[in-house]
Amino acid sequence: MSNAIEIRLFGHPEVRWQGQPLDSKLPHKAFALLSYLALAEQPVGREMLAKLLWPAVPLPTAKQSLRNLLSQLRPVLGDLLEIAQRTVALAAPYRQRADVVVFQQGLAAIQQAQQLGQPLDLALWQATLDLYRGEFLAGFYIHQSEPFEEWTTLCRESLRQQ
Repeated sequence: MSNAIEIRLFGHPEVRWQGQPLDSKLPHKAFALLSYLALAEQPVGREMLAKLLWPAVPLPTAKQSLRNLLSQLRPVLGDLLEIAQRTVALAAPYRQRADVVVFQQGLAAIQQAQQLGQPLDLALWQATLDLYRGEFLAGFYIHQSEPFEEWTTLCRESLRQQ
């Protein structure tokens, strides 16, 4: 396990490995997949991911596209993904490195401290606010993937309300 992965979903999405952006090494839909998996609290079924990313094609074709994408990601991302026969997940230690997850954890800690009447932790407030670099997946779009766009919109609204 390495702490060298950064998954940034606020603002334009970015995945960095040991400080270097992986933009040139990852297909566009890989960012969509990683974004979705980063916020999933459990492994996600392959069929569901296929329908999410390739809704306009027959399911067998969508599943094949997902298999192809996963085979492209394995050499680049190594143990970042947990790929099983029926499910895919972002390995738990890496999920904790996604900016949105850390942001939500920071907000939860702040809210809990407020409820307990504890003094304000200004360093935690600042660290949490610093994670917000812009709207969730700003400017990111997957052609012909209405389910992914709906999920993105729901996440944006939820994060705005927090």
